[in-house]
Amino acid sequence: MRRRRYVRRRPPSASRRSVRPKGSRGGRPSPASVAIVRDGTGRATQRGRVRWGGGLAGQRPRLVTVGHLHQDGDDLHASVDQRLQEAGLRNSRSRQVVVDVLVRAGRPLSLPEILDADMELAQSSAYRNLGELVHAGVARRVESADDHARFELHESITGHHHHLVCTSCGMVEDFDVPDDFEAGIDAMVHAAESQGFRIDAHRFDLLGRCARCS
Repeated sequence: MRRRRYVRRRPPSASRRSVRPKGSRGGRPSPASVAIVRDGTGRATQRGRVRWGGGLAGQRPRLVTVGHLHQDGDDLHASVDQRLQEAGLRNSRSRQVVVDVLVRAGRPLSLPEILDADMELAQSSAYRNLGELVHAGVARRVESADDHARFELHESITGHHHHLVCTSCGMVEDFDVPDDFEAGIDAMVHAAESQGFRIDAHRFDLLGRCARCS
């Protein structure tokens, strides 16, 4: 009778294990907003599409560039940290998550969409943090055609842009306009200022139906 020989197998090496960060979706970068960079006169000078690169769990993702615009993730979070500090607020983990969701989205999001994008966010916490981010100048509220307000990073961080608003489903998308159109808007701004009217900002939204609703 033969004796069976038992061979003790070694556990798999940690270096061979595939570790996927929570919510990383395989580490593929997600598109972010199309931004227009403006100089001190408010004139559009550069365009570019920014994509949000994946990172390890517990680390802040980084921004990589497509086009002319370069926005580093560390610089973005440093700007967020500074604005929150000036407003007397701390850049808590939940606020960082909200900012990351807005960057990854590439368009203004409603509160339900923000909650769907990251399951660790509680509704009350997300709504409170959105209000505080708006107060600190990190995010801004965007009106849409439905009952849900949308939120996006402030354009002083991402760059100046305009919106396409779907009157059917309420979705809001970012889009940029030609430089000559922006030059026409700048001419109107200067004309208004020549009459003593102070311009703080301008909006140009196109209303219609999105590709899914049309």
